[in-house]
Amino acid sequence: ISLRTTYPPAWVTHYQSENYFAIDPVLKPENFRQGHLHWDDVLFHEAQAMWDAAQRFGLRRGVTQCVM
Repeated sequence: ISLRTTYPPAWVTHYQSENYFAIDPVLKPENFRQGHLHWDDVLFHEAQAMWDAAQRFGLRRGVTQCVM
């Protein structure tokens, strides 16, 4: 897996230390079918603690594109 990001380094460190990859809805395979994925409250409703933390690190909007 290759990750290209403009996330703040502090967020990447926090994300890894909290193991957010295990609950991140952006990484769910069923979401890959949508092409690009806009971030919003609905997407993160099952990972609210992660979404709240991301917002504290300045991540409020985003789009993820899976390229396979």
